[in-house]
Amino acid sequence: MRLSIILVALAFSSCKKNDSKEKEEAKTAEIKDTAKPSDIKPPLPVAAPPADAVKVPGDISYKIVKEGEGTPSKKNDSMKVHYSWWKTDGTLIRSSVKLNRPQTFHLGQQPEGWQNILTGMKKGETRMAWVPFEGLNKSKRSMPGQKTAVISAEVLEITPAPPALSVVSPAGATAINGLTKKTVTAGTAKGFANSYDKVKFTGKGWDAQGNQFFVKTDKAPRLLTGLPEALSLAVQSVSKGESAQVWIPKEKNADKKFPDGDLVFELTVDDIIEGMKPPETPSDVATPPADAKKTADGVSYKFLSKQNAGDKPGPADTVKVDYTGWTTDGKMFDSSITRGQKASFPLNRVIKGWTEGLQVMSIGDKVRFWIPEQLAYQGKPGMPAGMLVFDVELFEIKKAPKPPEVPTDVAAPPKDAKKTDLGVSYKVLKEASQSGGKNPGPTDKVTVHYSGWTTDGKMFDSSVMRGSPATFGLNQVIKGWTDGLQTMVVGQKTRFWIPEKLAYGGSPGKPAGMLVFDVELLGIK
Repeated sequence: MRLSIILVALAFSSCKKNDSKEKEEAKTAEIKDTAKPSDIKPPLPVAAPPADAVKVPGDISYKIVKEGEGTPSKKNDSMKVHYSWWKTDGTLIRSSVKLNRPQTFHLGQQPEGWQNILTGMKKGETRMAWVPFEGLNKSKRSMPGQKTAVISAEVLEITPAPPALSVVSPAGATAINGLTKKTVTAGTAKGFANSYDKVKFTGKGWDAQGNQFFVKTDKAPRLLTGLPEALSLAVQSVSKGESAQVWIPKEKNADKKFPDGDLVFELTVDDIIEGMKPPETPSDVATPPADAKKTADGVSYKFLSKQNAGDKPGPADTVKVDYTGWTTDGKMFDSSITRGQKASFPLNRVIKGWTEGLQVMSIGDKVRFWIPEQLAYQGKPGMPAGMLVFDVELFEIKKAPKPPEVPTDVAAPPKDAKKTDLGVSYKVLKEASQSGGKNPGPTDKVTVHYSGWTTDGKMFDSSVMRGSPATFGLNQVIKGWTDGLQTMVVGQKTRFWIPEKLAYGGSPGKPAGMLVFDVELLGIK
């Protein structure tokens, strides 16, 4: 697990749609591009599926546009595909065709929607499918204001998957560290990796239903503390040079990173790179000691070194730290120390317990924090559960820029505000230095500085505070942004009042009601 374990998504940034090759291939819903609608035309009208469309599970309808030939794909096959993706109003969201970059899908790793679209297709076949947005990503995220995605997929190649292994270990398998293993090829060296080592390995994994949920084909080294528990344990049971099948009982697969239940992996370890030994588990990891102090919201803490005088970080400042985190059963889930790299992040982009707790520290302090679950991950799937314990050493504080002032008219648009046809109110705050600039189109990529508030004056996001402009396609954001920013020219600064129906539409966890944004347009691509 990496620093991402403590980062939380910004409210606005979460509406936007580098690692190893197979990760890139697996991230089917994460390609960013700004294809023009005139570049890629849908083979059929996109507004609704035709009457003769085939219905499949997941509330998906599809129609074959071009027949293929050969054997249909099965659930664990790998497929090289060209696809394009539209909204039901015909706006193109992304296209591998425009990028001239076909995408490889390992079907067993894909969200349900992609599996149901692609399974059963033949080489050369093209399908047009209507699928709920939630089915296209494993986190079940929706796109504000859009229920359905329209996808055209053309199959270029199909690579059949190997037979699935059973999750029941065979007679004669060897017990090791609570797992069972069968060696396929003997190793070249004695000894196994530790949980904090980096390992070069390849492999596959199957669940109890025979789904191949994991594939790693590259030999890039991976830090084992950053892997799901089941995979980390499996790799630790295979020696250097060895190929083996490893069976994982469900009790060793409890972190919700992989499918529930028993699992089986087939792995080959090419090299083990010794890592930094992690800090020892605190003796008081289970509960805060009697002499621990407590913040206003309930974060317990204790200084592990002499408390230093000096400035303390504010809630939006950026800090540089070394840290290690444990669950209360003593299991380490993350550590910058074992990675050999200090972490740097703004305090308003991490879990609440970090935001509050680190404000008691000065540079040079080392503090242990006990963060209750309601200030940590609140039971989110795939995240460490319960109270979390962190040892943190603070090395640097970078003060945040002064936050933009809350607009005096944040509660409602003023009388002199203009309004787009869709209902976004706006007012130009600063004109461009040169006249005659062009407006961005609905699929252009723009670079902006912005700040956003709810109508009670609470700022929920700001690129200004982060000190870095944002770049995104106007077809990748909330409707109010797509509509409103088309009124702007480069150099202009405008305030927008975006009704809820053109913002997040009441989506849980997103800013609610009408939203107000100050936006400065810096560039158009």
